[in-house]
Amino acid sequence: MGRRRGPPAGGLRECLLELAAGDPAPAALDELWTDPDRAEVLLDAAEEHGLSSTLHDALVERGHDAHDELVELRRGATARRLAAWSTLRRWGAAMDRAEIPWLACKGPVVAARHERPEHREFNDLDLLVPGPRLREALAVAEEAGIRSINRNWEPFVRFEVGEIPLVDGDVWIDLHWHLVGLGELRRGLRIDPAAMLARRRRLRLDGDEVSVFGAEDEVLHLALHAGLGGGGRLAWLRDLRVVIAAGAPDWDVLVREARRARIATITGQVLDRARLLAGAAVPADVAAQLVPRPLLSARRRWDEAPVDDEVLVRRVGAGAVVHLPRDDLRTTVGVCWRTARGRLGTVVRRPHRWDVADPEGTLYWGTPSGDSSTFERYLAVAARS
Repeated sequence: MGRRRGPPAGGLRECLLELAAGDPAPAALDELWTDPDRAEVLLDAAEEHGLSSTLHDALVERGHDAHDELVELRRGATARRLAAWSTLRRWGAAMDRAEIPWLACKGPVVAARHERPEHREFNDLDLLVPGPRLREALAVAEEAGIRSINRNWEPFVRFEVGEIPLVDGDVWIDLHWHLVGLGELRRGLRIDPAAMLARRRRLRLDGDEVSVFGAEDEVLHLALHAGLGGGGRLAWLRDLRVVIAAGAPDWDVLVREARRARIATITGQVLDRARLLAGAAVPADVAAQLVPRPLLSARRRWDEAPVDDEVLVRRVGAGAVVHLPRDDLRTTVGVCWRTARGRLGTVVRRPHRWDVADPEGTLYWGTPSGDSSTFERYLAVAARS
């Protein structure tokens, strides 16, 4: 959306925050929905923030007719959730038989802890396996009818992409061997996927036993994923509220692990934002243990700055303030320099687009590049994780 000035966002902002914080039917909804212009902006904002299904139910509960677009989005969210669980059951059984460590994250395993699972919208199933066993995991998945579809191995090697696309019918799977997708973004971080897999736990969700992160690792992963995306999407903050409510982590352990992995600055800002904007039960002192005070104060001021409706569709906070800083000055300067260089480079060349499902993207799975030896090089990259 552009940055043209629109109506003041007070009512829209409060409505979105109340939806993210679990209010089933915000009072501001009536005024917004009966104004055609603001209702259209509300629809856009809810979709941007991953709250379309939540908005659908809130409208129904307040006696409004839900927009056809919301009805379709909610129906699609329910269908994807059911299909993902079917795939997850078969995946888990196959990996367990082969004794390959694995876990599922985000998507359906977070949705299962929502009071209304269909409110947690997602488009894919995220799975993690050890990098050194990626070849074996792919072979076992193939036997279970889950196909690896990537043909574009050259950029996957060059950019050290930490995940590959698989499909099972209509279910899209991101099979991770690392939690950060691009090698460049992993610079300066000390995330240990093998240690996280060793700390995994089994939870009974939607009637099935599923491998998921340990409590501290799950909160850190959700915060890291949100932070690398700028930390502004309210569905990400709501995920933290829901997961923490279902089983709070040991906060001392979480702080220690965040510092060890050198993700304290990113995750601390997101946890603070989840507490302030979505009502997550994060102790007030956690962010202060993870984030330098000047940076924390600057981000809070930005979050409180007034915005108009159009800007709020895209922003509830300052994305760059969240995703650029690292835990030491040298790495932060490097990240800022590479980001600035990349943006300047777009003036003279087409920018990289990283969505593997985007036919125009650098990593598009259907673009043929490389051969069997390139695939072997990729497996070698994963094995070093």
